[in-house]
Amino acid sequence: KITIEAIGKNYQLSSVHVYNANGALIEEKTVKNAYRLDLDLSQKAAGIYFIHIHFDDQTSKTEKIIKK
Repeated sequence: KITIEAIGKNYQLSSVHVYNANGALIEEKTVKNAYRLDLDLSQKAAGIYFIHIHFDDQTSKTEKIIKK
């Protein structure tokens, strides 16, 4: 389980996209009025994933996750 939080930000999460190492979209979540979101990747294969986080102020951030 991965928890995504908008800590110290004045804006909220709007969506999260999870991509595998090949760039294929494997999961998408849209949220409203949330500063926190839990993602469950336990059923996904081991490997590298990229989590693209969108905020309601139209900014975004990408994080790399290595699942063993």
